[in-house]
Amino acid sequence: CFDLPETKRLNDSAPQPIQELDIEIFKEVIEKEDPQLWLAISFEYYCFIRPGKELRLLKIGDIDFGRGTVRVNPVNSKTVERNIGIPAVFLNALRNDYKLHTYDRKMYVFGRDRVPGNEHYGKNNLRYRFSRIRDKMKMPEMYKLYSWKHTGNIRALESGISISEIQMQNGHTSIQTTENYMKNKKRTVSSNITNRFPEL
Repeated sequence: CFDLPETKRLNDSAPQPIQELDIEIFKEVIEKEDPQLWLAISFEYYCFIRPGKELRLLKIGDIDFGRGTVRVNPVNSKTVERNIGIPAVFLNALRNDYKLHTYDRKMYVFGRDRVPGNEHYGKNNLRYRFSRIRDKMKMPEMYKLYSWKHTGNIRALESGISISEIQMQNGHTSIQTTENYMKNKKRTVSSNITNRFPEL
């Protein structure tokens, strides 16, 4: 095709990070109504695990509760095999709240009965569960299950974690991929605009 007319109209339906004020609202509702869904969201947020095959096919044996790492099998990964660090606050929740270390290592973390089990969910189950709760709460459709991974990335960067550490946690093959990923998600605001703008 040649000489196609350009358009300035853009329909962006990509998942957007969860806004700060909405994070606590979601947490309060989802933790109570669907603890397993909140566990899935937490894996996305803390470990940057993608909600497709990486999360759905995750097994108890993939989690090293002593070293605090998660192994993402290369067969299930979008990129390569990854060993992901588990932040201490989440590792404590996995042990003390979810007690995942007490289950058989061959079980899927996200079993069909909403506890670890021998059968995993279908590929859209967690996504549909999140969308149902989001719609019931009248939250924007730009929030998708994948939004929690973006939210974790942005909050990690804003807390002072280096871009190279974020790259490793994501399993990106180059720093440029991570920078492009963050540029599309992070809203850059000048601290001078925020703190020094003269009052009207």
